[in-house]
Amino acid sequence: MSTVYLAQDRKLGRPVALKVLRSDIAVEPARFAQEIRVTAQLQHPHILPLLDADDIGGYAYYVMPYVEGESLRDKLKRDGRMSLLDAVRLAREVAGALEHAHKREIVHRDIKPENILISAGHALVADFGIARIASSAPTQEPGITQAGLAVGTPAYMSPEQSLGDEVDGRTDIFSLGCVLYEMLTGRLPFGGGNAMGMLSAKMSGEVTPLTQWRDDVPEAVDVVLQRMLARDPDMRVPRAADVASELEAALTGTVLTPLPKPVKLPANAVAVLAFASMSPDTGDEYLAEGISEAIMHGLARVPGLRVIARTSAFALKGQALDVREIGARLKVRRVVEGSVRRAGQRLRVTAKLIDAETAHEVWSERFDRTLDDVFALEDDLAGAVAAQLRTLLMAEEGERLPTRQPQVAPTTSVAAYEQYLKGRFWWGQRTKAALERSVEHLQDALRIDSRFALAYAALAESYATMGLYGMAAPHEVAPTAREAANRALAIDPHSAGALCARACMRAFFEWDWEAAEQDFKAAMSADPQYPTAYQWYASTVLVPLGRFAEAQHMLSKAHDLDPLSLSIVVSRAAAAYYARLPLEAERYAREALAVDDRFAMGHFFLGLALEQSGALPDAQAALQRAVDLSGSVEAMAALASVLAARGERAEALALTQALEGQARSEYVSPVLLAQISVRTGDVQSALWHVQRAMELRAADLLWVGVRPVFDQLRRHPTWTGLLAELRLPGTVGPLSS
Repeated sequence: MSTVYLAQDRKLGRPVALKVLRSDIAVEPARFAQEIRVTAQLQHPHILPLLDADDIGGYAYYVMPYVEGESLRDKLKRDGRMSLLDAVRLAREVAGALEHAHKREIVHRDIKPENILISAGHALVADFGIARIASSAPTQEPGITQAGLAVGTPAYMSPEQSLGDEVDGRTDIFSLGCVLYEMLTGRLPFGGGNAMGMLSAKMSGEVTPLTQWRDDVPEAVDVVLQRMLARDPDMRVPRAADVASELEAALTGTVLTPLPKPVKLPANAVAVLAFASMSPDTGDEYLAEGISEAIMHGLARVPGLRVIARTSAFALKGQALDVREIGARLKVRRVVEGSVRRAGQRLRVTAKLIDAETAHEVWSERFDRTLDDVFALEDDLAGAVAAQLRTLLMAEEGERLPTRQPQVAPTTSVAAYEQYLKGRFWWGQRTKAALERSVEHLQDALRIDSRFALAYAALAESYATMGLYGMAAPHEVAPTAREAANRALAIDPHSAGALCARACMRAFFEWDWEAAEQDFKAAMSADPQYPTAYQWYASTVLVPLGRFAEAQHMLSKAHDLDPLSLSIVVSRAAAAYYARLPLEAERYAREALAVDDRFAMGHFFLGLALEQSGALPDAQAALQRAVDLSGSVEAMAALASVLAARGERAEALALTQALEGQARSEYVSPVLLAQISVRTGDVQSALWHVQRAMELRAADLLWVGVRPVFDQLRRHPTWTGLLAELRLPGTVGPLSS
């Protein structure tokens, strides 16, 4: 179907793979462009990405990264059958890639060893879209092969694909089953010599069990494989995510059940997952996420429903997980998932409500609207889901939910709303560059509609986040955040986001703890399901005032609403660290790292906890890991402090000088330099840096009263005066409340 060339990207000076379709495969240019845009949206660790594509002189070509390694075909030719563990691991990685594509209604159609590359021991699925292009027709809907055309490789094609019938993701599951069978046995599951003979063997539905070829394969693995290779698509493992989870369970001897008996998922708990963007334009992802979040907010307004927060619901995006596992992780009984496709001004949204205990689809519906009608669309979606939940809860629990009240459109301008959605999309990334983009989009939204309360609140939160994370000097963000929050509250006095942002400003910029506490309590009253209110209240008011038991209570509430938020877990680690409970802090930090070992803040607070416990070498290693992952000035300062405590003064001095140099070109909080000065015994320098931080209104002054490194200054009269000016308690006990 194609020829692959090793080429050189002259612009970037890198080798690339250039794949050219055969000249006898006629490609309609507009269709080719459309399919390429759809395929280019696939971004997954086990999918070989598409760098470029075009059609020149009747030759369609693709440009992909050049991968050092080999194809699975090359490995099988050289080594023969594979070990059980390696074969199942590669199959699960391919299943993860397929699940990512299938959620976007993209079917590969040509899964075979030649299209699975092995790089650094892991699978990369190549050639998404090539069979799709070859089999497409101008009238064909994306995701469905045109009936009558069978494009693929006969030995690995499903019976329905061989017959030219319409196919969906289950054809790829069949093909993956053929590949897994070959990896384990060195043989194809269906012989026959030619295409017709293979089809005949497939139609018979009989496959020689794996146990006939090798004795180290658990029977449970063979059962899963037989289901993958079922002749009837309805009898196959239904989703690629199920393939991955069932293979793992079969390998480990785990019995898959909808839910462990002792655990009952709360019937009134629901998670709205990030809807998949099916638009040819990959830049429309913000729209899909925005519609998901709008449904979330609409459901959160129904008394009696517990709705999982955005951070946790969206954390599962792109993961090949069974819906039962999603329910268990998020502690919800119902899951809403769907997709959004945009074509010009037309929108097509498909939504499904799934029971996370049984994996049964309870309800699904398709909505076709125009972009101008997006507010009514979001309201209708939330209303439809709420109605289904009301019926289910009444039937199962005898619990009657109040009727949901229709939402008022947040703005009269669709253009302003698009900019708002883009701003929230980038705010969710939590990096400095992403937050700066968030601010740009939100400012554009407000230029279009100066009465857009949600945009003002989101702008305030973006600036507040930059200030709290030390990404900008306080004087650059605090006044703007406060002004945006006040503008939002003038329009909507019950805006939880605006109240939270203003509370943060009152805490770290004004040191007005009473006013900050009032705003946080008002935010929690306005939206009891907003986890940020509980988290920020704990971190910016309760912890600085030494009210640690209250802080952990608030963080526990935040965790219940947002169970997969690593930020909330490390906030619990921070609260324990400041309370002088290092073992508890270490436990929370390790809990976060068990989910994501590359989470820099997890390593940061692990290092602080280990330092507090006296394990200085381990603390140094953890903090060095935090520096390597993030380059954070906060982690650099903590590492310098530990180096000084270990007597490695030269290394500590080098880091300190690097921080001082960085402070000449960008904002670095003087509090960080103060803590190094304490460690090196320079008390006067430490006091000077804290006084300088007070002049700048540095955000991390919030915690100087509870930060253990400053304990030796507690009796110094200047320190006592500084704390009094900050209106912070002079002494803090580990169990203050």
